[in-house]
Amino acid sequence: MAAKVRSALTFRHQGHFDKAMLAMSEANRDQVLALRKIQSTLYGITGKHYPMVVFEKFRQLPPFEIGVADGDAVFAILDRINTAEDPTFAEARAKVHDVEAQIEEEGSFVTFLQRQPASTENAAELETAQATVRELEQTLATTRAKILAPIFAATKDVFARASGRHQKDGLFLSLAANIYVVVMSSIATRPAQRVEI
Repeated sequence: MAAKVRSALTFRHQGHFDKAMLAMSEANRDQVLALRKIQSTLYGITGKHYPMVVFEKFRQLPPFEIGVADGDAVFAILDRINTAEDPTFAEARAKVHDVEAQIEEEGSFVTFLQRQPASTENAAELETAQATVRELEQTLATTRAKILAPIFAATKDVFARASGRHQKDGLFLSLAANIYVVVMSSIATRPAQRVEI
């Protein structure tokens, strides 16, 4: 999702406002869908009905924020992860976004080199660029692990509170994956009344 926000900002700086709006609206949609999936997964785990999360506001200037209604169950989980209070989590999140951007950029360079005519110089440059991508991917995996640890802990806590009802790996992974989408978004999720447009 951070890639869509980066694309939107790039398009806006280039004067392509229609493309910028489309990329940002897709990022907002993905985030709201993840929020809704969290609550529907919670229903599958606990049997408790949760209202559908409703998208109400969007702050269009940095820092970007979406304001939602009926997201109390999601906010309770996000509070358990306590992302706002943990500086190491914020650093890891920023590093993931940075490394993803570097992989995207370096991957484009690899693709460019692969399309060039074969030569010794080109082969060496391609090998170096591919090694850089592999190194960045390893850094990304290590950094993501720092983010996933508190997400898995919060997900495990949700299951523990469900008193053994519907303890399924698929539900666990779905909940953790959608929490990851929300936590890693470069668009903050807030209760609608806390978002100033």
